[in-house]
Amino acid sequence: AVYLAEGAHLEREAERGRLALLASFAQNCRDAILVQDEMAAVNGAMAIAKNVGVRRAYCVDKNGRVIAHSDGLRGKIGDGAGAGPFKKGRPPERLLSLTRPVEGVPGTRATIDFLEEVLEQGIRDNLHGLMKRLSWVLSGALVLGLVGALLLAQSLARPILRILRGTQALAEGQLDHRIHMSRRDELGQLAKGFDTMAVKLGELDQLKNDFVSNVTHELRSP
Repeated sequence: AVYLAEGAHLEREAERGRLALLASFAQNCRDAILVQDEMAAVNGAMAIAKNVGVRRAYCVDKNGRVIAHSDGLRGKIGDGAGAGPFKKGRPPERLLSLTRPVEGVPGTRATIDFLEEVLEQGIRDNLHGLMKRLSWVLSGALVLGLVGALLLAQSLARPILRILRGTQALAEGQLDHRIHMSRRDELGQLAKGFDTMAVKLGELDQLKNDFVSNVTHELRSP
């Protein structure tokens, strides 16, 4: 559950980051166009392209003319501007393209192409780190659980063994044997009941001895 929730959270955060980056680039293009400084837009596009997972960034006007491109290209979209390099024998890049209109400049739009593989790898790396942390936490919890279970078992086994030894001693005729357990739980009540029973048996044994002694004395007397 933590893994799935963290994956969904990372996806949302990554999407917000991409949209914020696109908004910043669109604002940069707008400012450069308004002051008629296309080089500022080019520098902005190059700065955007340095972000992890960004393949390219470019800004085009309503006629499709490239105003600024992170690769320094010129021309129109469809004439090669904005297209990624293709090398024979290698699969084409999987791109996630986000486009946003440039406010105040009708028909002009800013576009950023993200490398999906890099974005997915970033999320996988974060999730891998999360699983490593979770594995340490779970391992620690397991060790603590085992230690706690051992201590609990010992706390239950010791009084039971004491009661067992007391029962054996009582069966062997040691009626003066007492457990003297100060626990307040069920085992403590059992030990208290055992001590009470031992006291009663001792009293009965003493009564038996006194009775036998009196009868023997009477039989010996005239």
